[in-house]
Amino acid sequence: MPRSNPRGVRIIAGLLLLTLCLTLQLGTADVAARQLVILNWPDYLAPSVISRFEKEFNAEVVEVHFDSDEHRTQALLKKSKGYDLILVSNSDLAAYARKGWISRYDPQQIPNLKHLDPKWQQAFPSSVGYGVPYFWGSVGILYRGDLVDQPITQWRQLFKPSANLAGRINMIHDGRELISIGLKSLGYSINSTDPAQLAQVEQLLLEQVPMVKSYRYLSLKPDSAIIRGDIHAAVVYNGDALMLQRYSDDLIYTLPDEGSYLWVDYFSIGAQASNTELAHQFINFINRPEIAAEQANHVHYASPNRAALKLLPPEYLSNPTIFPTSVPLENSEFLQPISAESLRQRNAIGAKILP
Repeated sequence: MPRSNPRGVRIIAGLLLLTLCLTLQLGTADVAARQLVILNWPDYLAPSVISRFEKEFNAEVVEVHFDSDEHRTQALLKKSKGYDLILVSNSDLAAYARKGWISRYDPQQIPNLKHLDPKWQQAFPSSVGYGVPYFWGSVGILYRGDLVDQPITQWRQLFKPSANLAGRINMIHDGRELISIGLKSLGYSINSTDPAQLAQVEQLLLEQVPMVKSYRYLSLKPDSAIIRGDIHAAVVYNGDALMLQRYSDDLIYTLPDEGSYLWVDYFSIGAQASNTELAHQFINFINRPEIAAEQANHVHYASPNRAALKLLPPEYLSNPTIFPTSVPLENSEFLQPISAESLRQRNAIGAKILP
């Protein structure tokens, strides 16, 4: 969930701009016949990988970007036709299948599925066959070790911050994820549907608002607010943390003691895709071990491709930010599908918090 960054660089793309992009990119049949249109996070595919695919398959890859899981859903509500591939988080996979936005893939056309760890394909039984796992990761806290008065190891430190930290916190612009973090901080499951527990989370988040500087995703550039020191602690995806740590040795990433939520991103074939054969070829291509390894080095997330892991350097495989091995990981969970009633309650809470 995933799932800032690209979970890489998150660039805010308004729905108006997105609609304009679709109009320009999908407007003519002759162009669509040779294009592979992908609805994706920004910077979630290595340019070198795209270029190689285009040359090998005599195709043009066109990416349409979204800036949050919620914005992706809004974009599909407005226009679900014309996407050949859709990057979908685990929490939305089953719902997108029910809505008819994605279709089952043909495993016979993707022989490189053999390289994937089966646990990621089978993690969500109701969604098997609708998405091919791409990357997985965690959500945690990135903070400036030189600017805080004590190490940050728990979510509650963001909800009940010290005077030094108050007003210098960056949360995340996703209602479901905010609620999940709040539930964990109170000792509850991120998948709770208990109205009383959700009411507690709502109060917790409302009380935190005056102490939050921003609910926007952090820039991953050298002038990011956390690099400048305007932000002292931020909720981030682990791959984003690694990208920012390139610019400062003072940045520390932690998976909070209470646990967090884990996410898996999948590539799914659009139900109204124009080029399903090319879409299958693309999924098979990015699961070649050498290509999957190149992608992992680009986005700094954990690859589900077992053959690719053998090609990656030791510093990648032993990095605890990428592959957490601590107790907090044992306390972490995946977001699961929830009832429509619980979803409405969560959406109502998110609407009160996010600007």
